[in-house]
Formats: sequence, structure tokens, C-alpha cells
Amino acid sequence: MQYLKTLFEAQKKIHSSDLHLYVGHPPYLRGADGGLYPVKHYDPLKTTDTEHIAKTLLSQVQFEKLKTEKDFEVSMPLEEVARFRVNFYVEKDGIAAVFRMIDEDIPSFEDLGLPVPVEDLSLLHFGLVLVTGPNGSGKSTTMAAMIDKINETRNANIITIEEPIEFYHRSKKSVITQREVGTHIKSFAGAAKYLFRQDVDVVVIGEMRDPQSFSLALDIAETGHLVLSTVHSEDVPSTISRIVNIFPPDKQNMIRTKLAISLRGVISQKLIPKKDFSGRAIATEVMIQNDATKHIIQERKEQFLHQEIAGGATDGPHIFNDSILQLYLNDVISKEHALINAHDPNDFLATLEKADRERAAEISK
Repeated sequence: MQYLKTLFEAQKKIHSSDLHLYVGHPPYLRGADGGLYPVKHYDPLKTTDTEHIAKTLLSQVQFEKLKTEKDFEVSMPLEEVARFRVNFYVEKDGIAAVFRMIDEDIPSFEDLGLPVPVEDLSLLHFGLVLVTGPNGSGKSTTMAAMIDKINETRNANIITIEEPIEFYHRSKKSVITQREVGTHIKSFAGAAKYLFRQDVDVVVIGEMRDPQSFSLALDIAETGHLVLSTVHSEDVPSTISRIVNIFPPDKQNMIRTKLAISLRGVISQKLIPKKDFSGRAIATEVMIQNDATKHIIQERKEQFLHQEIAGGATDGPHIFNDSILQLYLNDVISKEHALINAHDPNDFLATLEKADRERAAEISK
């Protein structure tokens, strides 16, 4: 455990989000620029090393489940350093592990650099609100900030269903109960069955990943509750497509109708390395549901969603290009990283060149 504690302390010191352990490699840390770097002066791990770590951190039941299912995820405080979400999985050389460090304090919207619409969506009282993005884009942190805003502003009953629990929330103005699949409940479906009898106002689903969880979330939102959840998807259009396409063809029209009725907003996000190497900045894409977006979803025309929400300032609906442009103009990110993260690099390059000319003209005045 001293081996792990030393790595955790290094991870905390450099504000690394993730520690990776692989057989045949030294430990790796996720850098502030988003890259994965080996920890110097550490020998490659052996098969027995990672197996011993898994056996040390997991109970016998949990370790047997890892051996059977080949994947196991849990959250826990470790070595008095921080809380971690730990994912163990079996690969060709043995057991691998990824330790995601979880902040003890829940950051505010301002701390995270989130735009105004995210706070607006947090203040809704019913409907479905989704936070989306690739793995490691900060979805859980954004959702924790949204939950905290509700907790500070509403007298509500908030129930979270997570796998595993990441951020711990203390009740403030609201009452919050957190339930972990596999620890406090057998399944999401089992917990959802009794939500209405628990007089719930806000339901938080850690992640929607299968037809059952998507369908239940839509049903709960339709009954006048606020539902917050995360989805692994790239942007707003791909989020809609992912939800619809996870269902069989004969049910997709019904799901589109449910989305048009219940969906209130989508927040997509990605993290881009800062120009000064101090960390990563958040870029966002936000859709606020309106009559136009409802029609687009129902008519299977997700490709037009960007056209509908493009060109907005960050205090309203906007696409990634709008957010990335602002980060570049504010000298937060480089032109290189702006282009890498833009949807259409050629079109975005033309936008950047125009912005550079206007900025140069303004400076010369």
C-alpha cells in the first residue's frame, strides 16, 4: 500500500486526474495537457503485482466478481489521500487498473468554467437534462455541480442512483440520498420501481448505457420529475442518435416522441489543453429544447441541430465551435488545439483567420 500511497500523493500534487496501472509497464499519470505519461524511476509491473493490488483493495466477493465478469468498478477513500473511482479490468497480460481521483469539494460552475445555460438547466423542475462527452471529459464533475446548485436553491428530495457513487453530497436546502448499484440496490430498474413511492423530486442517474436505463429515465421525466444523467457521446446530434439507435427499429419512433416531449437540454463537453500548460479548459455545446429542436428530433434530422443552435453566445445555446472560438480569442487555448477540436477544421480555420484580422485591426487603432 505504500507503493500506491506514493503514487497517489504524486497524482494529487500534479493535479493528475487518473493513475493507470498495466502489466509490463511502469505506472502512468494523466497530465494536465491530457496526455498519458510514465512515472519516472518505477519498474514495469508484473502480473502478480496488479493482482495483489486488486486483492488488497477489493473484498473477496468483489475480487471473485472481477474474475467472473472481467470488469469491476468501485469508489473508495484510499490511503488518506483522496477518494477514487477505481476500475479494474482483465486484459491479455493480466489485471489492469485505472484510479480516477475525485475532488472532496464540489466545484462551482465558475470554477469549472461552465456557461450560463448549464445553471439555467439546473434550475428546471421537470424533464430530462443530459451531460454528455467522451470518457474523461468531466461529465460527472459537471453533474455534481448541477446537483449542488439544486441542493442550495430548492427544498427538494433528490435521489441518486450511481455505479459507483463518486461525489458525496451533504444535504443543504434539499435532502439527498445516494444509492449505489451492487451495494445498496441490486439494479437500476429495481430502484426505479419504487421512486414514486419515495416522494422524489429530482432523480440522478449516474450514466445511461442501455435501453432499459434510457427508457426508465424518459418515463420518470414524463411524470413531472427532473432527471439528470450522463451519456457517452461526442456532441448534441450524436447524443440524440445514440439514444434512438440503442432501441430496436420498431420502437425508435416512440423514443423520438418521448425525447421531443421530455428532453429539456443537452450539455456536451470536452477538455482542451490550455496554452499556458496550467491544465485543461472546458469547451461546451449546449442545446435548449424548443419547438424547432423538437421538430428536428421527431423528423429524424439530427444533422440540422448544429444549424439550429450555431452562432450563439455562450450565455445561450451554442455549438462547440462557438465555445472553442471564445477560448481562442481569450488566449486560453492555442490555434493548434482549437483546430484539432473543431468540427470542421477548414471552416473553423477561416473563422479564426477572420477573427485574427479583426483583432489585429482593433489593436492597431
